[in-house]
Amino acid sequence: RVLRNNMVGGTIGFFTRPRPAWPYSVTLLPAGYAVEVADPETGAPSAPYLCADTANTAGWAAFYQAFSRGESYKSCGEVLAEFNLPVRGQLNPGAGYRDVERVARTKAARTLTRARHLTALRDGIYVVRKSVTEPLGPDVHEWHEFPVLPGGAYGVIEFQVALPDHELELTDEEFLAWEQRLTGRESRAPNGPETLSLLAQTPAWWTLDGTHQQRIIPVRTSYQIRERLRETAFNGRGMIRGWTGDEGQLIASVDRWTAERALADLIDQAADEFLKAGTKFRLDTDTVQAQERAQAEAVTALADVELALDDARDDVEVATDALLRANPQNRPTS
Repeated sequence: RVLRNNMVGGTIGFFTRPRPAWPYSVTLLPAGYAVEVADPETGAPSAPYLCADTANTAGWAAFYQAFSRGESYKSCGEVLAEFNLPVRGQLNPGAGYRDVERVARTKAARTLTRARHLTALRDGIYVVRKSVTEPLGPDVHEWHEFPVLPGGAYGVIEFQVALPDHELELTDEEFLAWEQRLTGRESRAPNGPETLSLLAQTPAWWTLDGTHQQRIIPVRTSYQIRERLRETAFNGRGMIRGWTGDEGQLIASVDRWTAERALADLIDQAADEFLKAGTKFRLDTDTVQAQERAQAEAVTALADVELALDDARDDVEVATDALLRANPQNRPTS
């Protein structure tokens, strides 16, 4: 226990220096970063200070740009091999991605695009989460000068490290596309490749007070709305984890046909407006001004389609609230 306590103290000491140093293996570095093990002015050995991975900037940028464009994990893995970027993880230390199998590259592409890498590159923040290694008294709420949070055997501490600037030239639009790809993945049917309806693809959302996370789950002829506590929504690394099976408490059950019919009606209405604008664009071509006006109307109609989808999801929430008030038996009894 004393040894583990000292190791945690040493890790915190590295991260909280005026210039952050890296206490772990270089194979665990965030993508786009490297370490300097010698003083740049004197050449003398120094702590492994974090710095930008200038030797592989183009490769990391190309990899994340490919992911933001929506390319598959397999294709993104081939970008890792094309630039022979250094392998992350401790199974192949010192190797490049050309030296590993395609399956390993595809798996690496999934790992390297998770939320923690987005946070590191976009926000310049590395989140450190450590388990408390000793029992604390009932009146002790800090450990190594950090607040103790629920988790583990004795609690956990969490703090953020400000990373130095990296040199990856990623735009705000690319970061946004990256984030949307992580949070808005399509749900898949359990017995086939077909995508479920738009309602089933709705990402989980937080309640207004932030204490619960809710999601829609398709179950045969109905949609279930389930929720879980905030404390159970995070994994041991402090990141939001996926939902497993029928996890969470059932708070409502909505007839599937009714919900999908309401959504389809709204989409059809918006699509009709979009088609009318498109027809007008084809017919009203006498002048350049008329073409530009019709094109602007078509763009506006497309935006209306997107608003209709958002409104449809809002309608589902309203219908759910009404269902709960009118049919209390939909609530679980325990």
